[in-house]
Amino acid sequence: MIDQLRRMAAGGRPDFVARVLSLYRENAPPAIDALATAAQAGDWEAAARAAHALKSMSLNIGAEALAEAAGAIERAGRGESGRAGSGRVEAADVEALRALYARSSACLTACLAAGGPAAASPSPPDDADLALLADLRAALEADGLDLAYQPIVDRTGRTVVGAEALARWRHPQLGPIAPSRFVPLAERNGLSAALGAWVMRRALRETADWPIRVSVNMSALHIRQPGFLDDVGRWLREAGCEPGKLTIEVTETAFMGDDGEGERILQALRRLGVRLALDDFGAGYSSLLYLRRFPFDAIKIDRDFVADLGERSDASAIIHAVVAIGRALGKEVIAEGVETPEQHAFLRAAGVNGLQGYLFGRPIAPAAFAALLGGPQPGVGQPGI
Repeated sequence: MIDQLRRMAAGGRPDFVARVLSLYRENAPPAIDALATAAQAGDWEAAARAAHALKSMSLNIGAEALAEAAGAIERAGRGESGRAGSGRVEAADVEALRALYARSSACLTACLAAGGPAAASPSPPDDADLALLADLRAALEADGLDLAYQPIVDRTGRTVVGAEALARWRHPQLGPIAPSRFVPLAERNGLSAALGAWVMRRALRETADWPIRVSVNMSALHIRQPGFLDDVGRWLREAGCEPGKLTIEVTETAFMGDDGEGERILQALRRLGVRLALDDFGAGYSSLLYLRRFPFDAIKIDRDFVADLGERSDASAIIHAVVAIGRALGKEVIAEGVETPEQHAFLRAAGVNGLQGYLFGRPIAPAAFAALLGGPQPGVGQPGI
């Protein structure tokens, strides 16, 4: 990320780079303060929202350690149900966030000015991580993971129009390993491309006969892998799946400071017939720029805007604006994190095209999802996994 920012500054866009850094410095400390205040008051949902905002802005400038720490607090705050949890945030946690922010801010200044490395080499994984990483690699090679699918429904909430594929891992000795544990482990240790490839191949095989689209998240590293386009075409043919049934979801951080390679890859995917979605829309700094430049078919509204409905007046205004932008640009708009009937009613009236969240269904096994397509309504009698 530092290298991308440095190239942008050298390529005649130092004003944009300065704006990115100033936005980070203006917004990260208040987010940490809001997290601390909410935690002290025992408002875990508000703490989770502040942690999510901090995580998103940290990822935008490459502050992975801070993003990981904020993500852990977000998960604790939301709890197992996705709603307010019982996770504790201690003063030491907040101070750790402040220290990480200070380090990332200083690193940005020094590295961009001096052209040096972005940071010291990351600490090597400990013995437990090394063992788990080896087991994950073996599980991928042996096709030993599973997928769960979360429904995406139309604006009425009654018709399933799509599904998002999510990796699940049941370790033979340790039992279920949370995605929040094994996905970052894969990303930190060069296994994210292999994990992404496994998810897409399995999802295409399992859903080829489903009368809906399936969405798969792809990391920036994976889509830039040599041969990625050829792989996607081959996997579609092997599964007998129409390209238009596959949606690849990416976040804007995948193309921040793009040198043209990302745009070329996305354009090639569109020519292949694959649909593209911009995930977590509104969480970053330059989503509008990417909407204009890249050939996205859909935008997914960041879940924090949905969570803030009824609590913050600007949330409803932002959602109306996003829907208007999507309509003007001819793009589908999907809202994530829908958990209450009141949120559904607002989003339906606002003109959102699709909805995703626990109100309509948790991630479920492929056999259960296949039954769901011809059976009961989403979320009814379908335990999540």
